[in-house]
Amino acid sequence: KIDCEGSEYSIIRSLSSAILYATQKIVIECHNPSINESWTSQSIIDKLHQHGFTCGITPSGGNSIICAWRS
Repeated sequence: KIDCEGSEYSIIRSLSSAILYATQKIVIECHNPSINESWTSQSIIDKLHQHGFTCGITPSGGNSIICAWRS
């Protein structure tokens, strides 16, 4: 579970392929990106899809919850 008050974008962006392929499930609370942040919730979903995850997204009080898993 990742709930790091806005740092989730840089954390996911920095994860290596080895770490992502070794991970089975991820739940991320995505806060609205800062004005200097180029990543979005869709950017996170795209990276997770590239590493074999199925993703679902649910709105949550102005933020989003991304659930990602391997089939």
